[in-house]
Amino acid sequence: VDIALMSGPGMYDRVEASAAVIRARCGALPPTAIVLGSGLGDFADTLVKAIATSYAELPHWPVSAVVGHPGRLVVGTVAGKRIAALAGRVHLHEGHDPATVVFATRVMGHLGVKQIILTNAAGGINTGFAPGALMIIDDHINLLGTNPLIGEHDGRVGPRFPDMTEVYSVCL
Repeated sequence: VDIALMSGPGMYDRVEASAAVIRARCGALPPTAIVLGSGLGDFADTLVKAIATSYAELPHWPVSAVVGHPGRLVVGTVAGKRIAALAGRVHLHEGHDPATVVFATRVMGHLGVKQIILTNAAGGINTGFAPGALMIIDDHINLLGTNPLIGEHDGRVGPRFPDMTEVYSVCL
């Protein structure tokens, strides 16, 4: 558990503090956000009528130290649709606890985002895949021994134990 999160404002208050800054800069967020994983951060630069905010300017928002994760929220338009693009994210392997890793997701949900598209660089054992091939991950097994539901809970950010039977969208 991140000791810094155990003191000071509670989880809901930290989420609301970041959300307030985003609301002030961007207005209401669109219903869809995309988290741009390794190598995809430049996509945020293609958004039209974009409003960009560095993660460092958002209270309590964790900033990644991983190459290819520039650390900014960009709200703009692509193909006629307004989206929120998160250019970069933090990772467990950087030493962050699960609650810190999902902080941005909690803020997006608090701001009314209903769909989040998650991207990442993924490895695989299928030798039929070429490097750089796109794939859809439709399930996973958590072998980490931890998850973001452990620890402090505040019902204002959602249920303690959400239904996980269809974590991934079946509408693709």
